[in-house]
Amino acid sequence: MDHNNNVLYLKLHSSPRSNSLPKALTINSRKIPLNENLYSSFSRKIQKKLISFFRDIKNRSTLIVEYDGNFVPIFILFWANVFYKKKFRVFLDCHVNAYLDTKSASFKTIVKRVILLIFKGILSAKIIVHNKKSMELFKDAFYCPSPFPKVNFSGNKKENLCDVFIISSLNKDEPIDEFVKVAEKLNAEGIKTIISGDLSKLKNKETYSQDLFSGYLDKDKFYEHIISSKIIIAMTIRKNNLLYAPREALQMKKVCLINSSEENKDFYKDLCLYSPPVADFIIQKIHETLKENQFLSTNKIEKLIEDVNKEIYNFKRCIDT
Repeated sequence: MDHNNNVLYLKLHSSPRSNSLPKALTINSRKIPLNENLYSSFSRKIQKKLISFFRDIKNRSTLIVEYDGNFVPIFILFWANVFYKKKFRVFLDCHVNAYLDTKSASFKTIVKRVILLIFKGILSAKIIVHNKKSMELFKDAFYCPSPFPKVNFSGNKKENLCDVFIISSLNKDEPIDEFVKVAEKLNAEGIKTIISGDLSKLKNKETYSQDLFSGYLDKDKFYEHIISSKIIIAMTIRKNNLLYAPREALQMKKVCLINSSEENKDFYKDLCLYSPPVADFIIQKIHETLKENQFLSTNKIEKLIEDVNKEIYNFKRCIDT
């Protein structure tokens, strides 16, 4: 197989994984012409664009398709596959959101998994998961971790930006209310704490103090906050989710406090500190950590990056066979 010409990564939107994984696999990527809103995807205009998009892809290609739960482009992909006799080989690169709601036993979760099983069983799609724990949910799933980002920052350390930096996208799978409680309590104690993210994304933004949030940060400003901080916090309330956020901070030798899930502990091991996503536990852990001198092992960070690269290489061999 001519790897570069016959394998494509199709991304729904820009994300750290969809931007970096194709490069790590040395394959080309293309953006699926799709509105991210599921209901807008049902419009005839969007469906015509999708049909034309898949029709123009080279026959017998291997497609790695980013899948976050919006099933419309996947249905149209398989329809085009049959109608135009393309014989695509399809891997669905599944976000956790594609098969699990924030509540793992919810009706949405059941529907999401049924849709994926339809794609897998009837339409012969192969499933890719980002963390090893999720492989328990789907037999014969492929594991391919997200590549570590390359941290390129040549700026100077900005003093007094913050002592504790809470990395957040202000998404519904994050404990935003708990983050706010942590920031309010620590700031009252003189421990300067900032939450990343644009407050305008929140529906109830008027209930929060603007001073607790950094607003949108470009890459350099984001790195400045990490470098200035003594502790980095990142957490999710979604199960079976492996956090991406600590990767840049770890490469900057920063102490990271993350939620104590099996996925996080299995991946980061003793490179991170752990706490439930509850304000009282987070604050207690921060106080304990600030009293101690925490040093990260450069060798362990390099070993983790090496292990991730090996897993990506193993997956690359799978798509070549």
